[in-house]
Amino acid sequence: MLKLRLIFILFLLGMFLPYGKGETSKEIASSKNVGIIKRIDSLLLASENLTNSPERMLFLSMKADSLSKKFAYPYGMISSSYNIARAMFYQSRLKESYKLLDSLLIAIESDSAAISKVMNYQVGRSKIYSLMAIIFQELDEYERSMDYYFKALKLIEKGGQSYDVALIYKGLGGLNLKAGNFGKANEYFNKALIASNKFADPQIKFDIYQEQYEYFKNRKEYSKALEFSVKMIGLSKTAEIPYMTAIALKNSGEIYYLLDEPSLAKAYLYEVIHNESYEEFPNVLSECYAILARLFFDESEYTEAEGYAQKAYEKAFNTSRLSLKANALYELAKSQQAIGKFSEAFDHLKLHLLYKDSLNNINNTHKILQIYSKAELDKVMTEKKLLENQLTIKMLESSRKGHLLIGSILIILLLSSLALIMVKKYKFEKEVNKKLERQQAIINEQELIIEKEKENQLKIELEHKNRELITHTMLLTQMHEDKVKLIDELQEIYSKVSKVDKDSASVIAGRINALRNSINANTWEDFKTYFENVYTDFYSNLLAAYPNLTPNEKKLCALLRLNLNTKEIAAITSREVRSIESARTRLRKKLGLSPNTNLSIFLSKF
Repeated sequence: MLKLRLIFILFLLGMFLPYGKGETSKEIASSKNVGIIKRIDSLLLASENLTNSPERMLFLSMKADSLSKKFAYPYGMISSSYNIARAMFYQSRLKESYKLLDSLLIAIESDSAAISKVMNYQVGRSKIYSLMAIIFQELDEYERSMDYYFKALKLIEKGGQSYDVALIYKGLGGLNLKAGNFGKANEYFNKALIASNKFADPQIKFDIYQEQYEYFKNRKEYSKALEFSVKMIGLSKTAEIPYMTAIALKNSGEIYYLLDEPSLAKAYLYEVIHNESYEEFPNVLSECYAILARLFFDESEYTEAEGYAQKAYEKAFNTSRLSLKANALYELAKSQQAIGKFSEAFDHLKLHLLYKDSLNNINNTHKILQIYSKAELDKVMTEKKLLENQLTIKMLESSRKGHLLIGSILIILLLSSLALIMVKKYKFEKEVNKKLERQQAIINEQELIIEKEKENQLKIELEHKNRELITHTMLLTQMHEDKVKLIDELQEIYSKVSKVDKDSASVIAGRINALRNSINANTWEDFKTYFENVYTDFYSNLLAAYPNLTPNEKKLCALLRLNLNTKEIAAITSREVRSIESARTRLRKKLGLSPNTNLSIFLSKF
């Protein structure tokens, strides 16, 4: 949700970027080639379209930048550089985006008089600071983010457009809310609301209510969350914007469910799913159907729960949000298990776990990118400070040399000053080397973190495969037990029927034999395929140590590796429990194990 809100703010920054083509620049550029200027303006407008992919946005901005430089079009050069930085942000190239914005800021500040002719100088700088703030907000660097927001606010708080001011206040409110400073967050949110009252767009007010709703819902303060959901409904009805109304109604249904008010929850959720005008919002509909599935499951209406869960998945399938698909699949598997559809439940639960693992991968990758970006931006900030220190030293050196030239007669003082400069230079170089060593140590630490993340990912994948294997094994066990139970029941029927009707008894005997023959058909090969996908080196390691094991002993080793008990192994292999116990005793002797050695633990080492 935070990422989506940041992207929306960036979109608004681009839409309302008041660089404003100054008439002087426009006239100069137009006198050269009116057609080219129109072409550049159209490229800039197209690059600011949020429906474009970041790659497309970057391509259009760079093309506009190239043409602007070629035809000396100042407005185009400034706007295209800003749009390139935005595109880099969308691609998570945070270091490059920050460096480009910093260079752009230095460029416009170095010649403010000339830049003021082609753009609103104060507002333009504010836009750059706001984007820098969003970069650090994405990295959860709240202090730096607030610093840049305040710089942006200082430039336009009194004389800027109310929409820009409201966006900055909203950003500061969101930061304080994220940090737990609820009082301060409300103060900024109220300022944003006051500023937003000066224009007709209700989006900022609605977004503020949504942030506060999510905050209290996550803290399980459901009564407070309900207050904001009610405000959102009132605002959405006034604005008459379908998407806002759908979200507000969904929030009310969700919060009434959490407050254990099922009737009210259903009323709001039905209002969404039964309104055809909301069909274009599959993400909202999927959440509504999932909540209804949970409601009916809690009421033991499992068939109804299955129907709503199925609709939740169908709607989620039309979106790109993995979390919606995973949630819908979980509700579907849960309801199907309750009504006895074990095969379908197993398939949907397996797919749910795949989506969950994909989400974990995305989250882990995002965390690694955050760590890397923080380290890279820290490096950029350090390099910038170092450069400023070097420039200061050079200015001091120049100043000293000027004084020494004036007092050139005092040769002793000149030599003393030179010696002092050499000592300072040595100390400076020593300090720089220490900083470089600390930076290298930080880089090494980050690399270790990334390696640990990779190891954790491998462990997660192995655990996931192990869960699948155990689930599959238990399913085989259940199928075997069901077939054996069925055979026993048919055997009893056969005993009774054979005394009165030999023809019917013969048919029943045929069915019994068919069931017995099907028990072991392809079972071991199916299990073996699953097992070898998880424990790829088990058999090779085991046979390297004990090459004389028979096929049945290898099967027994595999089942023991899964920590299955004797009864479960007997069910899978269709053998008596005593037979399995004897096989375990023979295997223990063949492996040369003492009676005190746990056989399953011993096999887990291979």
